[in-house]
Amino acid sequence: MHLSLSDVFRTVEDALATGQAGVPVSARMQWSIRAAAEAPAVAASLLSRLSSLFRSSLSRVMVQQHISGEVLNVLATLVGGQTISLSLFSNPAAAGSADGTSARAADLLVVGNHGVIRLEGDSADFSSASDLHGNPPEQPEQLASFPSPGEVEAALRQSLQSNSAVKLA
Repeated sequence: MHLSLSDVFRTVEDALATGQAGVPVSARMQWSIRAAAEAPAVAASLLSRLSSLFRSSLSRVMVQQHISGEVLNVLATLVGGQTISLSLFSNPAAAGSADGTSARAADLLVVGNHGVIRLEGDSADFSSASDLHGNPPEQPEQLASFPSPGEVEAALRQSLQSNSAVKLA
């Protein structure tokens, strides 16, 4: 069964709405992409979606890339103090598949103050980047000041070039 990223985030939002995990305090996501060149844009889109789970906006991002260029790690801090850790793995083998999926694992862990929510599986279980660049996640009106994915991508590229944290808010 293929799940879109929208389905993944809706599932997490539904789980958070039950209150069993409590208030989310951190998230960790690992995702496989087709090419390293698309990593900043994909990371920006994923960070925008992840930050919407916390009902908070991005405050600071720090990016590091493996010397091979095939792994991009992002640590983001939100205005409310929550953290997001995101790792993207480029997998050229994924470029040959129609939907960009690969054999690498996809993993999302959201840690709340009362429990955790974890979605994991082979990334073939998820549709890949097909819905990454679609509509942004729905956000409550009070979060309209979120940095746009374009602003986040620019900050990620700046952090990567300067090897330092970049403040967004």
